[in-house]
Amino acid sequence: MDLQFLISALRRHLRLVGAIALVGLALGVLVSALQPEKFVSQSVLLIQPQQTLTGAVSTSGDPDRFVAGQIQVLRGVALASAVAKDLSGTSSQEILDSTKVSQVEDTDLVQVTVSSDSAQQAFKIANGLSTTYIAELRARATQQQDPLAEAFNSDLETIQTSLTELLARVQEQTRIANTAQLAIAQNGPSAELQQTILAADAVISQLNAERQTKLTEYTQVLADKAQLELTASQKVASEIVQPAILPSQPESSSVVLNALAGMITGLLLGAAFVLVRGALGARVLLPDQMAEILGVPIVGAVDLGPEHLETLLGELPEQVKTVLDQVCVRTEARASRPDVLQVAVISADPAVTSSSLAAALCSRFARHGVAVLLVDGDPVNQTVSRRLETPGAGGIEELLSRAAPEESSTRRRAAARQTKMDNTFSSTAVGNIEVLGRGSASAGRALRRDEISRLLEDSCKRAQIVVVDAGSLFGSASSLEFAKAMDAVVLAISDGGHGKAELQSVAAHLGGTTAKGLAVQLSQTSPDDTSTSLEGSARKAGSSKDGSS
Repeated sequence: MDLQFLISALRRHLRLVGAIALVGLALGVLVSALQPEKFVSQSVLLIQPQQTLTGAVSTSGDPDRFVAGQIQVLRGVALASAVAKDLSGTSSQEILDSTKVSQVEDTDLVQVTVSSDSAQQAFKIANGLSTTYIAELRARATQQQDPLAEAFNSDLETIQTSLTELLARVQEQTRIANTAQLAIAQNGPSAELQQTILAADAVISQLNAERQTKLTEYTQVLADKAQLELTASQKVASEIVQPAILPSQPESSSVVLNALAGMITGLLLGAAFVLVRGALGARVLLPDQMAEILGVPIVGAVDLGPEHLETLLGELPEQVKTVLDQVCVRTEARASRPDVLQVAVISADPAVTSSSLAAALCSRFARHGVAVLLVDGDPVNQTVSRRLETPGAGGIEELLSRAAPEESSTRRRAAARQTKMDNTFSSTAVGNIEVLGRGSASAGRALRRDEISRLLEDSCKRAQIVVVDAGSLFGSASSLEFAKAMDAVVLAISDGGHGKAELQSVAAHLGGTTAKGLAVQLSQTSPDDTSTSLEGSARKAGSSKDGSS
């Protein structure tokens, strides 16, 4: 549960929290009006069953049953006698007569309220009852502290040994993968080396999953041990949440204080209610949980911010480079051909634009000087076309409408076709990155399966790496067709989490393509949040190219 989740939950239920706070305020005023004119001192206890070694709370069919039993202990003669020994001139019966113990409705909070003609007497009795009760609970639990501490140490040593072994295996597989990557970089692509990388990645993923499980176990045992050492007992869950205070005025004159205390208590209870309600909801926030449901690994999270698409084609922040370089390496390992790589970028959430991620990936692919082609395969938003395509360029529509060239064509006709091909694609500020937009006549139509095959075939003749912005997974049927046809699929998901049912729907929709998929978390942005000034930049790039030709 991160800070963003807490703030979001409180904002959604702000009225409810305010209403509960007002109820607490009203109750505080009412209690002040009904109390007699005596000095009153009150302490509040949180009464909970004893915890197990793992920190779980023991419960019964009736959650109020344990609290009711502890209230009887607080009202008992034995506790009153123990407090009376520390208060000279006060008998146990006087303590019982002046004390009222009650449970706050629908909670595990117990109020110990003492009324007396003396402010000091009321304070000492209320404070004495609370502290003595908690001290006796801890004294009974302390007897088992030492044996349990030894058991925790033994468990920690066992888990640490397992973690050391798993880490050594991960390092060995990483060495194998890095050696293969170095060989590819020096000698060129190799199917055998790429298979070695994939096998190493699979083993590393399995080993990391095992390490994560062991780390979770280690953290839990360590937390239990820390709790044991700090509280001097692993079982005592009850505590004093509000110690008694020395009353300065009779109860009848403390209306403001009681009203304020009621309002604060209402605020705390209201906030706790909405946070627990949100935590128990169906929204999945943790990357590991989302990866498990989707069936694809999440490489990392990047914040591309409000950057323009043309800006993302250039220099990127270091944090973004680190994550996207990992994406590039892992997608290159999935290439089915040694001379070309095809990557589809698809959004799993309409609130997350795939265009920014596709442009940033092109920037990282192009850093070594290879020819990169960014294709606008999104028939709904067409963000790449609107922001980066040169005005008047034929785009996809012209590419698909061209007849295949004949082998017996003359050199003049070949030159004419090449000119037409050049007008089909749009240049960018980065020399080795080109854009294939939708074209002026596309009218936002979805591409057919045979058209996608033809499009990819011609695109691979133009560049060594083809990145397709396929848009939203549920925006068009062509998105899934691109996912099936490409070597790798990069899924853009929100860093704010997704509903469990939504993730399951995405996984079911992708089907077998999850085997070649990766996921990257992005900040939620609108597909149209890029500046319209890019249109002018695109026109300028197009005009410059026309002039040079």
